[in-house]
Amino acid sequence: MGNIKAFFRERLVDISTKRIYIAPNIEEKKLNNAIGAFGYAGRPGNVVAVYDDTLLGNAKEGLFFTGEQVIYRPPMGKPLAVTSLASC
Repeated sequence: MGNIKAFFRERLVDISTKRIYIAPNIEEKKLNNAIGAFGYAGRPGNVVAVYDDTLLGNAKEGLFFTGEQVIYRPPMGKPLAVTSLASC
């Protein structure tokens, strides 16, 4: 799992925009908003990055990256785990 986290961190930095927040530099409020909105039940320390696709910048929609999952949450929709990296 450590290799996947490193891979995400390296690649997301390459495409980073103002709306991609990469751990450990994710504001606590954004991180907590994302954890709740994306339905993530794991440890906050496992969060690798959050892509915030909201107009207000509250990190409740977009993409949520951990060492085990990539979760997508569309505008006003339910979260969808699009990849389970633990089984790869």
